[in-house]
Amino acid sequence: MARRAQAPQIPGAFADVIAIELLSAARALAIREPLTASPATAAVSQRVNAVTGGPGHDRWLSPEIAAVAELVRNGELLDIARRYVALS
Repeated sequence: MARRAQAPQIPGAFADVIAIELLSAARALAIREPLTASPATAAVSQRVNAVTGGPGHDRWLSPEIAAVAELVRNGELLDIARRYVALS
């Protein structure tokens, strides 16, 4: 079984801010199709949109922000990015 790299400890409020930024970026990329992002950015954006449902009708975003913040806290999005770029 592959061992997951230790995710950095991210304080709750900071993870929420990062989640909001990632959610905004992922939606912007989805709206801008057929333009494409780098492979790492596209992979992270796809995961964020898979969890949140992507752009669509107006809705309460708090549950979506919390879901993306959990991906930030548990290191999943960092693991996705590491598949494409070397991060220290």
